[in-house]
Amino acid sequence: MFLVVIRACLQNLKIIFYNMRTFQKNHLWVKTVFFFVKRHFLVMPESTA
Repeated sequence: MFLVVIRACLQNLKIIFYNMRTFQKNHLWVKTVFFFVKRHFLVMPESTA
């Protein structure tokens, strides 16, 4: 189960980094991505505990 979560996160990071090269100048988009990533990692430890 945990490996599936890691694999999904890695795939999302690939997409995020690919899009960051495309939308490098879109600061609002980058802020939104970091907000969702931060929220995801803040929620994840609760579900695994």
